[in-house]
Order: sequence, then C-alpha cells, then structure tokens
Amino acid sequence: AEGPTGHFNGHSVVLTGRYTETGLNLNINPEYPTIFEYYRKHTDPAKSALNAWWVSLDLGPYPALNYSRHPDYGSLYGANYISPVTTFGSFAYDKFSTLNALHPEELNRLNTIKTFLNKNFDKSITDIPGIVNSAEEKQEIHEFILKLLQGDIPIEWPLPTGVPTYNLSGDLINIASAWKIMEQFHPELLVVNTTNLDVCHTDFSGYIQNLHKSDYGMGWLWNKIQNDPVLADDTIMIMIPEHGRNLEANTLVDANGLFAYDHTTDENSRDVFGLIVGPADVVNQGTVVGTTEVPNGQSIDIVPTIAHILGFKDDIPSYLIPGGIMDEAFV
Repeated sequence: AEGPTGHFNGHSVVLTGRYTETGLNLNINPEYPTIFEYYRKHTDPAKSALNAWWVSLDLGPYPALNYSRHPDYGSLYGANYISPVTTFGSFAYDKFSTLNALHPEELNRLNTIKTFLNKNFDKSITDIPGIVNSAEEKQEIHEFILKLLQGDIPIEWPLPTGVPTYNLSGDLINIASAWKIMEQFHPELLVVNTTNLDVCHTDFSGYIQNLHKSDYGMGWLWNKIQNDPVLADDTIMIMIPEHGRNLEANTLVDANGLFAYDHTTDENSRDVFGLIVGPADVVNQGTVVGTTEVPNGQSIDIVPTIAHILGFKDDIPSYLIPGGIMDEAFV
C-alpha cells in the first residue's frame, strides 16, 4: 500500500481503488469515483440505488465516501448511505419524531424556494437520469426504517446463544443492520465497516476483544447469507482491514500489562490481509495466496475485482483504476 495509513485514507483506497495523499477533510468527497458510482453508472440502468448500500458505523468523514466529486460521476450515482448506530439510537429516534417540526419562518423560506423552482424548471427530479431513489423506493426505505424503529421488524443480534446484549459493540450492531438491509432489499453491492477496533492506540486488550467480536460478526453474517433463499450460493464477500499496525509498540500499557500499537506509516502498518469467500464454483476454496515475505495484491485491487465480479470492469476507463483483478482467488 502507498500513501497515509489513516482511517479515512484506508477506507478511501478500498472504495475508490486509488491511493491518496489527501488529509482528513470532513467536507470534501474523494477526487476519484467510488465503487458505488462505477456500479450504478456502468450496469443496467434498471439497477437503482436500492441495489447499492454503504453502511458505516461512524459518521464523521465516512458519508463523504459515498460518491466523488469527479465530473463524470458524482452524487447521482451514489449508494444509499446509513449509519445504523446513529439512525436507530434513542437520540435518533427523538430526531425522527420531530423531523417535520420546522420554524414557521424556515417553512416559509422553503415554500418560497419551492415555488420559484416549480415555476422556472420544467423537469421533475424523477426525470434526472441516475437519481438516487424513485419516489416508490424512497417510500420503501422510509417504511423499512420506521418499522425497525417501531420494532415491527425484529432484529437478531450477532451474539452466541446465551450471551446478553450488553456485550454488543457498535460493530456488531452495524453488522446486524447490514444483514437486515440485505434480507429486505437483496442488494447486489453492499459495503459495511467495523471501526470499534481502533482502541489499539491505548488499549491492546480491548483491541483484541473487539477484533474477536467483529470476526464473530462477519462469520455470523456469512452464515445468514448462506441461509437466505436469494443470496445463498450467489454471493461473494470480501474482507480487508483499512491498514495494519506498526511493528513496534508505543509507550502506553493497558490494565493487563500489554503495550499498545499505532499505525504511523511504517512498513508493517501497510501490511494487510484479504479474505474472499463465495460459492465453490466461483471462488477457490482454502487457497492461500502470498506470504509475509512475498505478498500478493494491493488494496487498490479491491475495486477492479468487485467490478470484475459484477461484470462492468471493462466499461470503466482504465486510467481511473490502476489496480488489477485478484485472479488467484477465483476458479
């Protein structure tokens, strides 16, 4: 890997297929298109945003990775974005209940703008190609979220039998929410992240604990996929860390006497693994490619590999995606 080994950069590389030197900026979308934009622009026009989802644990910079500022792509080709912990928390529920409680002056200003636009533009939003969701799809998503908030759609948590829910982490809630989206909409493309692991700077024991939880959650998600009548034997899951960890510990020690680790662009913090699982007639089973001494593949290979799997790689201008397909993973 190249470039900074920070969280935003690590996410950006995996979602755009481009290394970046861009520092953290909460207000700027990436320069190059994301996998969501490639998917939505270069597949069947009937494939709406309902088929593409970006499910992140945190807000902060991550919503900006939904789409780029590239002139040939952009917001019209973004995915549906959701941060479940924010959306489904008690704080968010309060916000939902007062969503339409606008100050009269604000409402008047909005109505003035609406009247001006209606009089001066003859196209409706549904006429714009690539628009995120149709009115029907928006209603479907709206009802889905409300039913989850009201408890009409039960949520199963990724916990072993008998383990109480206070053991849930934000990562596990994010994974459970990703599954409900998959179960409800059966999207062709969904990206979900887990970021509770980022306590390794100060708490190595907590890092290991959260690592085990996320690992369990991803296994749980894969088992759910294999028991779904639509997704079973027709789904490929790719897992990759955003970055590695420094080879040497820092000076902080946790309650168990274990030293903590940062990720400050040393070579070890660039060393990541990748795991690809899928049907036996598509994905090579039990195959290990590359070693610590002789690594194989890069983070920028994720986007072209997904584009290859979904059948639109050849439609993407080659200069946009310098990475290659991870052919060794496939039959």
